Amino acid sequence: MEYPVPKSSSTSAASAGVAATPKAVKTAYDLANENSGKIGTTDISGIGDGTLTGAVDALNQSKLSSIIGSMVSASSAVIVDAGKTVDFTVTFPVPDGCESHPFFAYVKSTGWAGLITQGTIVSTTKAEATFTLYNASANQRTVRPQCVALFYKR
Repeated sequence: MEYPVPKSSSTSAASAGVAATPKAVKTAYDLANENSGKIGTTDISGIGDGTLTGAVDALNQSKLSSIIGSMVSASSAVIVDAGKTVDFTVTFPVPDGCESHPFFAYVKSTGWAGLITQGTIVSTTKAEATFTLYNASANQRTVRPQCVALFYKR
């Protein structure tokens, strides 16, 4: 004995025991056609794992992989009087395979804000950055700042 299968015109029904009516199939087809321009037609199966998320992740990683960081500590302690600023210069080694410019540098030490005020290319293997440190505390402070420079791969 055959049992009749219930039918539905809904385009969002998730039940396996309900069959779609011709109207529901046409509605779903029309919605897909209307939105195909938003989805695009480029084949992304070869990017990342072939999913949209995988493609975005792979493209972001390829951008980040073109940057290399170099971290150094200031060669000597920097003394900063209360409420004052002081300039200091750090020499960074340029990582192999990287451009000696442009680069971005910042102070990594906890509790300090460092502003890069000048960047100089010394050679293809060295770059210098001059920072200005500000001491917002009421006491003189001594620090040997850690600084980071970012270089682009050639």
